[in-house]
Amino acid sequence: MKALQYLTIAAVLAATGSAVAQTAAENYVARGNEPGWILTVGGKTMVLENDYGASKVEAIVPAQHKVAGGYSYATRASGQRLDIEVLNRLCRDDMSGLSFPDSVTVTLGERVLHGCGGDPAALLQHARWLVVSIDGKDVVTTDAKPSMVFETTGRVAGHASCNSYGGDYKLSGEGLSFGELVSTKRACAAPLMEQENALLAILRDAVRHEFADDGSLIIEASDGRTLTARKG
Repeated sequence: MKALQYLTIAAVLAATGSAVAQTAAENYVARGNEPGWILTVGGKTMVLENDYGASKVEAIVPAQHKVAGGYSYATRASGQRLDIEVLNRLCRDDMSGLSFPDSVTVTLGERVLHGCGGDPAALLQHARWLVVSIDGKDVVTTDAKPSMVFETTGRVAGHASCNSYGGDYKLSGEGLSFGELVSTKRACAAPLMEQENALLAILRDAVRHEFADDGSLIIEASDGRTLTARKG
């Protein structure tokens, strides 16, 4: 982004306070593949771009209706009926492998589109993850269990086994990755230090993550090493 553009955006945010950020955050996005489509639901308008952007329809956001396990919308766009169903269940993108919090079905006329919606980061955030195994081995625990907390600011922090650690994380279509992780320098018994080194090594070399059927989080390094964590 050019410096002038950055300064302009910064000036707008400063002048309007949190309202601009809140408006952006309220946009709900869902997407699918083959053919590529993307649905954006804003405060007043919903936009469906289909066939990799070759076609687009817009509609006023109608009233939301509750359905079993989620909610739906029903309206008309470009002379066709537009139905959207959002179910609050884990959805994995069939191209990127990235997990999303919602399964979304969009029906435009006679055409039915299936995909995923919501913020993938929400599946990681707002929880404390307790590490239960590292590279297939159950963790050695003390009073402070190995843990991870993914903050909404893009920071991750936790207990590695012996020391506390923190750093940045990034979630993209390519997967989950971590920036430089900094930890305290306390010395512990050899088994705990070995476990800590293994945990931090996997995080530093992480390339992807997934969620098991029981809700466990599995983080995988580039060489196939994994760690498994559960909400605690």
